[in-house]
Amino acid sequence: MKSSLNYKQNSSTCMKRFNPVFLFGIILLSACSSPQENLSQLSALQHERDSLIEVKDKIASRLFELETEITFLDSNKRFLQVTAVPLEVGKFERYFEVYGRVEADKNVRIFPETNGIITEITVREGQSVKKGQLLVELDASVLYRNIEEVKTQLNLAKTLFEKQERLWKQKIGSEVQFLEAQNNVANLENRLATLNAQLKMTKIRAPFDGVVDEIFPKQGELAGPASPILRLINLSEIHIEADISESYVGQVKQGTPVKINLPNTGVSFQSAVSQVGQFINPDNRTYRIQIRLKDPEGTYKPNLLVSVKIRDYESDSAITIPNSLLLQSPDGQDFVYIVNQQEQVPTVTKQFIKTGVSYGGKTEVVDGLKGTELIVEKGARSVKDGQRVTLVSND
Repeated sequence: MKSSLNYKQNSSTCMKRFNPVFLFGIILLSACSSPQENLSQLSALQHERDSLIEVKDKIASRLFELETEITFLDSNKRFLQVTAVPLEVGKFERYFEVYGRVEADKNVRIFPETNGIITEITVREGQSVKKGQLLVELDASVLYRNIEEVKTQLNLAKTLFEKQERLWKQKIGSEVQFLEAQNNVANLENRLATLNAQLKMTKIRAPFDGVVDEIFPKQGELAGPASPILRLINLSEIHIEADISESYVGQVKQGTPVKINLPNTGVSFQSAVSQVGQFINPDNRTYRIQIRLKDPEGTYKPNLLVSVKIRDYESDSAITIPNSLLLQSPDGQDFVYIVNQQEQVPTVTKQFIKTGVSYGGKTEVVDGLKGTELIVEKGARSVKDGQRVTLVSND
């Protein structure tokens, strides 16, 4: 009750002290003061304010030190627990993926050069053959008869020419007769050569060493230049072909590293682009690349589906962080939280960064980090800038 009474008395006194008449008197006295007195009073007040600010800063600093020491010594004091990971510094690459196919350099369908009935197929599917080996033979009975007829005519023509030549040397007969006999021999020789060439066309031979993969017609069927006879394949020289977008022109060159994966065989390996096409397909705006393969055992088959990852970016000393640790402010700026361990109780600092290329779950940092920092991992979305934390192990 006494305290309540004192409060009322003090309040009454204050109301009397700051009544309008009293306040007006103070203002009037101040107005009547000299400029020099006012300046001296202002200087004193400013000095007192500066002194109080200095004392305040010392008190705040000491309070912070005490709080830090108490936190470090007080086992009951708990801060948000976070884990931290170091930055990765080293080689960083980016690849883009396209799909291609295996092609054999020697994978051909063989067509006959002339029409004819198939009289004999000398090979079977899956058989290995040598260059020049007879594969298929067409009916050539008419050609043989024509050849024999021309040979008989040619023999007669040569006999007549020889006799005409002897008479011409003796100045007997006319030059026209001599030239006609000579021309008749030449014509028959040319005709015989043509027939022999046609006869050669009836015997289809292997253009290179390989394996007979498929035989299309059967013996006794009519073959012609429009229909293939068989498929011959040599897998000693094969390559991968893939079409890539024209947007990569200038980035993909001969020697560019690639990662090859053949999904149906479970085989993966690294290689390099061996050839870059110079023609852009106007239909799909792509151009073709080739990658040479070595397959002495013949494992890869033509038209086998292949996944090709082609490198389009490389840095030898890139700073990278996992994409999961990359945060973004409301205005779209990328940032991370860095652990500061210089004090007894670790704190986190919000660090804005500039990012570059992303690939394989990692993003390159091009500005804002040195590469020696520890980045908050677990708890990164719960902390705030300047917050004290407890750093725990990732295990």
